[in-house]
Amino acid sequence: MQVLAGRVQTTPSDGSTGHFAAEYVQSAIEAPQQSQQAYRDKVKGKVLSLENPVKESAEKRRRRQRQGNAKPQALTAREKRSLGVHQLSHANRSYATFEPLHALWCQYIAEVRGSGGGAKALLPKLLKADLHGSMLTVTRSRCPNYVGVTGIMVMETKNIFHIIDRRNKLRAIPKAHSVFSLCIQGHEYLVYGDQFCHRSGDRAAKKFKGRPTVDL
Repeated sequence: MQVLAGRVQTTPSDGSTGHFAAEYVQSAIEAPQQSQQAYRDKVKGKVLSLENPVKESAEKRRRRQRQGNAKPQALTAREKRSLGVHQLSHANRSYATFEPLHALWCQYIAEVRGSGGGAKALLPKLLKADLHGSMLTVTRSRCPNYVGVTGIMVMETKNIFHIIDRRNKLRAIPKAHSVFSLCIQGHEYLVYGDQFCHRSGDRAAKKFKGRPTVDL
């Protein structure tokens, strides 16, 4: 007799076990022909379970289904701040680290511009383009200390452009009351920060209306 994963398999080794099973089945059924047929069909050469498997309770099954259907909860703003999700580590604050990103952005903006249309055709596309990796220069700002800052834009929030310069210094430049310039295939474009006070993903889906630009 062998026990396999909670089940008992009768395997006669010397014939005594097989004789016992046959005699027991035949003695339990009164009709001899039916007892022999039942033994051949139900017992002989079969693996028999001597106990009922444990059934999962209805409450446990409902709990398992709720856990399987539950969606992962997104991090709250406070949890993101505590984990530093939107912060660059000091180990990665180097200009050389983001030079490959700038090269990729140059390829990306060339595809966005396309082959025709001229410089003016790029303006509405530039308004919705992703500027991560672009080379930005602060040309005008309400704060004089920001004027002249040049570097790769490595992170954008709703109100801030984070720019890293060649001295590996990360600068947070407010979009409001600032004008930035960037050069694309020999053409210089001005980016008015007041019109870019949106998150990068929101700006890509937003429909902009033409508005006059008020000088600083």
